[in-house]
Amino acid sequence: MVETPKPVVLRKTGWLLLVATLILHAYLAWHLKDYIRNGYTDFTIFYSAGKILREGPRPSLYDRDLQYQVQKQFAPNVTIRHAALPYNHPPFEALLFVPLTWFSYFNAYLVWNLFNVVILCMIPILLRDHVAILRTRPPWFWVLLTLAFFPTFMTLIQGQDSILLLLIFVLTFVFLKKNTDFLAGCCLALGLFRFHLVLPFALVLLLRGRRNAIFGFGSVAAGWLVISAGLVGWGTVLHYPQYVMRLETAGAGGAIVPANMPTIHGLLAAATPLIGKIVSEAVVGILSCALVLIGVLCWPDKDKDKGRTNFDLSFSLVALIAVLVSYHAYAHDLSILLLALLLAAQHLRAIPMADQRNRNMLAPMFLLYLSPLYMLLWFYWQHLNLLGLVLLWWTWALWREIRQQSKATSAELPGAS
Repeated sequence: MVETPKPVVLRKTGWLLLVATLILHAYLAWHLKDYIRNGYTDFTIFYSAGKILREGPRPSLYDRDLQYQVQKQFAPNVTIRHAALPYNHPPFEALLFVPLTWFSYFNAYLVWNLFNVVILCMIPILLRDHVAILRTRPPWFWVLLTLAFFPTFMTLIQGQDSILLLLIFVLTFVFLKKNTDFLAGCCLALGLFRFHLVLPFALVLLLRGRRNAIFGFGSVAAGWLVISAGLVGWGTVLHYPQYVMRLETAGAGGAIVPANMPTIHGLLAAATPLIGKIVSEAVVGILSCALVLIGVLCWPDKDKDKGRTNFDLSFSLVALIAVLVSYHAYAHDLSILLLALLLAAQHLRAIPMADQRNRNMLAPMFLLYLSPLYMLLWFYWQHLNLLGLVLLWWTWALWREIRQQSKATSAELPGAS
């Protein structure tokens, strides 16, 4: 009896899992079609914000009574809400959705998702020259793989903006790879509509002394501030941080649920009743600072490291840390980790499958791609925060691999003892 070669078995198993996941996602999308059409999705906040900017009064963008009135106009059949699903993003992002308000709500949702799918098709092309694994399969294969990633799929279902943020992280990676730090910083600042995910990354660049990147970041951030003030007025802009903090504290009428956030904050939310809010927040702060410090120490210094640190793995680690230390992140926010998964997969190609290093990295990556795990933790148990443990596992694996790579490269350099 001829034994089937192991790589062939793995390939067939991979295709089976991919097809099964896509079928599962298609079934879920079909099951949620009425939920989407009636306005239960997160796209509601963007559409209503666009309408307020277009029809006014713009300074009242964050008035929840006004938001609720607008949302009832295009989503009158939503029975689970008795107040607005609050728009909590910066004012400048609402400008992006103004053109979509010329369409009906559902048609605007379809146009927005078409835009997101175009982005997903662009990403393999943008990364092709920098991630060799993308040249081993045609672009359509990688698009299917992104659609099989549950966070990306949920971004489309919810009509969220996380795929746009993924594109921004991709462009930031490309520019950093080319050592064009200023443009990298500018690109990163374009993602300030998700400032809680972007600022930790910017902090790492700042602490590593990447001055050109920070200058680019600050320039675009200042531009966003001026644009926001022009849209809604300085009074609304200055009130915005207080508005966001109040929503986070109050839970936005059940719209903000830390137990479903796969972050340090989400993981410790369950312990808050036992240890108290002050202690819980202090532990979140300490752990977040520790993770950011790990990201800083693992980030390569282009002038001193001389190739000792793997840039791709460092970028992946910092992106992962940005999610973990974010105070507000849901399943769709994990879409930015798609880039980290690709970069890590590229690195693992050079490591034998039987190597313990490979297994340490591959196990959490596989779990992050397992859609039934998300559905079990989120839909059934209402504790997606437990996925944060998988993210911490992968953080440890990446950190360990970066250290081992750095030591191995240092030993190979001339003059190494």
